[in-house]
Amino acid sequence: MKAYIIRAAIVLGVILVAVTGFLYISRDAQTSYDADVKIMVDQPSQIAAPGGAAGISKIVQLVPTYAEVVLSYSTAQAVAGRLSGVTPEDVHGSLSATPIKDTQILVIQAHSNDAEKTINIATETSNVFIDRIEQQDEEFNVKPEDRMVLTVVEPASYVRANVPARTRTAEIVALVAALVSISGIAVFENARSY
Repeated sequence: MKAYIIRAAIVLGVILVAVTGFLYISRDAQTSYDADVKIMVDQPSQIAAPGGAAGISKIVQLVPTYAEVVLSYSTAQAVAGRLSGVTPEDVHGSLSATPIKDTQILVIQAHSNDAEKTINIATETSNVFIDRIEQQDEEFNVKPEDRMVLTVVEPASYVRANVPARTRTAEIVALVAALVSISGIAVFENARSY
């Protein structure tokens, strides 16, 4: 009977340590979110023309420049002006813009600790970017057939959760402790029967 009490105390100790460890490791660990918008940069007259491949090559070269426009502070200010409760610094610090190699696709990604805010920033950034390019075409009197056509091919309709590694570590530690405890309980039951 004395051995049974000692084993029960050990199992309870393991459980207590696991719970305490989980709470300590996962403290202040926040899940962050990513949302992407994919924009295709196109120029209709280049696609239909016999020299279309050359036009597409020019567009592929232009996409990195557009990425810089997306990442500019003035874009962040315009996005913050359209969203409530968001500062230009929030927007500017949360954005990345990456051209997909050898394509006409520009990926705008927003990152924050709030899922809804992340989608809103990604979506509004794409809107501001498209409006800005269209406005520049108008200001510089670019002929309609020569204007870039920016099409959202994949809107920011979902977010990816990024769970911090220490939270995952805490979950693994708690799982191992639970397995050890279950094993310990089985041992106690066997010891009890003697």
